[in-house]
Amino acid sequence: MSARKIKLYDAGDSNDRKPYKHRTPKEEELGEHLRSRKMNRASVRKELVERIRAEIASGNYDSDHKLDLAVEKMISEFKADLGDS
Repeated sequence: MSARKIKLYDAGDSNDRKPYKHRTPKEEELGEHLRSRKMNRASVRKELVERIRAEIASGNYDSDHKLDLAVEKMISEFKADLGDS
């Protein structure tokens, strides 16, 4: 059995491709919304990475408070796994 190809674009000049299926205004709006959210997430992630790198470089990333929280969470999860929560 041979694989069937699905036509996504009309034939023609590669610089002038038009979607085979016409999108509704609601679909276009949703697409724009998702692209915008993706850009915002990328920006937030970049800012977070830069902040954490600066904290690591300055020696302020690790703290007793963060260690205490991590240990408490680990103990809590361990107890939950044992059924002693």
